[in-house]
Amino acid sequence: GICALGFAFVENLGYFALSSSAGEFVVMALVRTGFGVFGHPLYTTATAVGIWAWRTKGGLWKAAVGYIAACLLHGLWNGGPTLLAGSLGLDDTGQLAAMILVYIVLFVPVFIGTIIMTTRNRRNEYEAVRSQLPLMVEAGLVTPAEADMIADPRKRRAILADSGKYGRVAKRNQKRTITAATEAALAQHRIAAGEGGPELIKRRDQLSEWLRSRPDKLGQLPLMPQFPPIQPPATW
Repeated sequence: GICALGFAFVENLGYFALSSSAGEFVVMALVRTGFGVFGHPLYTTATAVGIWAWRTKGGLWKAAVGYIAACLLHGLWNGGPTLLAGSLGLDDTGQLAAMILVYIVLFVPVFIGTIIMTTRNRRNEYEAVRSQLPLMVEAGLVTPAEADMIADPRKRRAILADSGKYGRVAKRNQKRTITAATEAALAQHRIAAGEGGPELIKRRDQLSEWLRSRPDKLGQLPLMPQFPPIQPPATW
């Protein structure tokens, strides 16, 4: 969706440059930056959801369905108002009203549904990460302080802000740790559920080794006595 925003921005500049009058420019700006601003992100997201479903659940046809849904949405946006206005015998003003009607009836519900789906998936992934954090602490991938930080968004934001006091490198390293731990936890959650294949296992192992060998773990005291290594669970 974010990539599509960049495409829409460049495309809109081209349309604005081709406007033949001030009135046409105003209408173009209203339509393309007002009603159409979420169009391309929505189409691209439909394709992305299909690819995500294929990669997580299997079935290449799901990616094709996502792409077809994107084409249909784009086609309805491009042709729907004109067909509706033509069938009702409306003039130019009526075509704008038809565009608003198509937007409200079709695109607003789809957009709301996309937000709900994204929010639900984000919540599920957050719970999946939290369920793996105790195992990651036991396996020596993250410290208890890091697990506590990753599990609590407020603490994570506070620690990231505090790490910024020590320079951009420190903050970047902290972000890298959070990203690696989150990705490893999600990978292990999928592997435990019987999803993914050798590539996912390899990626989890790479992230796990990097997390385990870091010299700058949060909350780790260098003067503490060395304890015997803990045997990681079989899943790690």
